[in-house]
Amino acid sequence: MGLITLVYLMSLQNLRAPDPLKLSGGNVADNWKRFKEQFANYELSESSPEKRAAVFLTCIGNDAYDVYRTMEFESDEDRRRLDPVIASFEQFCIGNVNVT
Repeated sequence: MGLITLVYLMSLQNLRAPDPLKLSGGNVADNWKRFKEQFANYELSESSPEKRAAVFLTCIGNDAYDVYRTMEFESDEDRRRLDPVIASFEQFCIGNVNVT
């Protein structure tokens, strides 16, 4: 582990994790966008896709984790990678938007 990475990891200890994703009450799509932005500011993007997904799943909270457990993925590998997990939450929280 390089010195820069070590310093960065030590600085993460002082960062507050994003609030859990709220799936009830209010605007779920807006709650998702806010959570995704906060997570992007929090996460360590140079980590492996699996570690990034694990951090994401730790931050989303119990209700959203229960939703994750019911989601279907193309493979078990996709279930453990951040991009497919975010795409599934994007579909769940926002769905297909029709522009008129």
